[in-house]
Amino acid sequence: MSLRDFDKEDVREPDSTESMRCGGFTLMAALGLWVLTASWSSSPKAPQPAQPWMDASEPPAYVGNVCANLRLGIPAIRMSDGPQGFRDNVNPGTSTAFPCGLAIAATFDVDASSAWGLAMGDEFYRKGANVLLGPGVCVARVPQNGRNFEYLSGEDPYLGYTLVQPAVAGIQSQGVIANAKHWVNNNQETNRTIVSAVVDERTQF
Repeated sequence: MSLRDFDKEDVREPDSTESMRCGGFTLMAALGLWVLTASWSSSPKAPQPAQPWMDASEPPAYVGNVCANLRLGIPAIRMSDGPQGFRDNVNPGTSTAFPCGLAIAATFDVDASSAWGLAMGDEFYRKGANVLLGPGVCVARVPQNGRNFEYLSGEDPYLGYTLVQPAVAGIQSQGVIANAKHWVNNNQETNRTIVSAVVDERTQF
């Protein structure tokens, strides 16, 4: 994993207080990975305000956080949503309202997709996150799906294939990992963690 400007000083061993917060995470503890709340002090680098009115002393909201491991040289992981930009519930009004994935798909423009990804990657990095949970790559198969607006593929898997690559490259050019989602047949939000989507290959692709 390559992070922009990463060096040894960006990682540290978890202390006993942090370990206690993770009671029950036996496997995580065995691996030396500790799930914690986010703070500016443990960001990949000293954070910079993403907007002029943002106070750098106020931490943003991260979706997930894994402490760095100094012994193994593994940097901290700071994950945040999402496909439309940085979701910050702690400091509302400090994130850019980017165009949705479907709007970018409607441009059929590789350069627009690249610029979109680059701008989001830069903002995530400035807010201290190094994993962006996006872009959305599902194909819009069901018109009633309330999350169709997220997806770069629109209704065409080839369009997604064409536009997702420059978006990911743009995000990752800023030292932020692009975690594309929701891969296969995520066509409904209701019971999405338990529903079984049985789709033949021709319909799917």
